[in-house]
Order: sequence, then C-alpha cells, then structure tokens
Amino acid sequence: MTNLVKAEFDDIAVTFTEDAWFNATEVADKHKRRVTDWLNNIETQNYLAALAEILKVPKEHLLKTRRGRYGGTWMHPRLAVAFARWLDVRFGVWCDDQIFQILSGLHVHYDWKKSRHETSASFKVLGQVLQLTLQRLGKTCSPHHFSNEAKMINWALMGKFGKIDRDGLSSGDLDLLAKLENMDTVLIGCGASYDDRKKELEQFASEQRNRAPTNGLQSIALPLLKVAPSYALSMPDSKFATSTDVLAKS
Repeated sequence: MTNLVKAEFDDIAVTFTEDAWFNATEVADKHKRRVTDWLNNIETQNYLAALAEILKVPKEHLLKTRRGRYGGTWMHPRLAVAFARWLDVRFGVWCDDQIFQILSGLHVHYDWKKSRHETSASFKVLGQVLQLTLQRLGKTCSPHHFSNEAKMINWALMGKFGKIDRDGLSSGDLDLLAKLENMDTVLIGCGASYDDRKKELEQFASEQRNRAPTNGLQSIALPLLKVAPSYALSMPDSKFATSTDVLAKS
C-alpha cells in the first residue's frame, strides 16, 4: 500500500499514514506494553479531553481501529507523540520528527512513492513497445509475453524469476527497477534477442549496484555490436538480431 509511510526506529517497524496517523498497537507490542493501559490512565483521559476540545472534535475521532493487515489502534498525529513518549522518551522525539516530515512533505517516503510511480510508468511503456514489436513480426501478444519480460527483469534485479513485492522494495531498488525496464524497452525496440537482453540486463544491474549513488538520471550505454536498429528487424543478413531471433524466448 503506497499510502502507508513505513519507518524504523531501533530495528522496530513503525507505520504511519500519509496524514501522519500512527499505528500504536504494533509499536506497543514491540515494547511489550498495551495501548489500553495508556488510554485508561487518568492523565491520558485528561489529555484526550483537552485535545478534543482544542481540535473541536469528539474524543473518539482521535482514535481509529482497523482490522486485518496493519490492524490495531491508530492515533491522531497530535496524540501519537504523547503515546510514543510514554513508551520511550527517545522514541517520542523521533516520532515527533517523523510526523513533522510527513506532514511537510519532506519524508523519504515521498521519494519512494515517486520511484514506485516511475516503475509503473516504465513497465507500461515496456508493454506497449513489446506489443507493437510482436505485431510487427506478425505474432499475437499474449499475457505470457508480458510475464516473461517481468520475470527476466525481476531476475536481473533480485536474482530470481518469481514475482516480487514492489511495495516492499527500497527507493534504490525501485530506481534500478525503472532503469532496467527502460533498458529492456530500448533493447526490444532495437531487436535484441531474449538471451542478449537477459545478459545485458544482468550486467547493467551488477554495474549499477557497484556504482556509488549519484543524483540525477544516468545514461544507459548499449552495446552497439549486439543490438540492432529497428530497421534491422527486416534484414535477415544483418549482423544484428534477425526477426526470427527477436523475442524468441518471450
């Protein structure tokens, strides 16, 4: 879920919403304490009453209960810090800073969200180019063609052909994933065979992991002797890939 902000404090997973509401239950469990113990405290009840009065809302509106995944008691950001401080003073300070960054749009989550969007956009373009290329070759584009490309890219990224949870990837991995999708799109358009694409994607991913992080877009260097221009798809005598080689294993 991209509308959840995931952070970590002293190896403890902490989840916020993009409105800076805070999952109190998951953190309380890690500290072996209960949310109800804090809520039943007379000082907490007085704080809730005062906060509700200032915000002009019923006390019940400062708390939400969810079921299922990420279930538990969620607290309003103006309430979360007081609860976090009850668990651990240091955690309270950290929580206050996280909420400020979320509400001001400065949190690293928004960098992650941007990268997540870019992977969706780049794979959409990849699918369109794949479909057009197959049509040009007189082939019918089937679901397995898209899944084969996705599996190959996943293999270059993670070393496995199975599905990956994109929402669980870091910003760095998402950035690399988008670059791999863009590179595969170029290689398909240039007529590279499945084996050549697989090899080049693996090499590119390895080089990117070993390269120090830099800001801005990085160019993709394509091997000129291994990739055909688009017109070479109809040139059987070309030293590049022929139309029968392109997507042979897709």
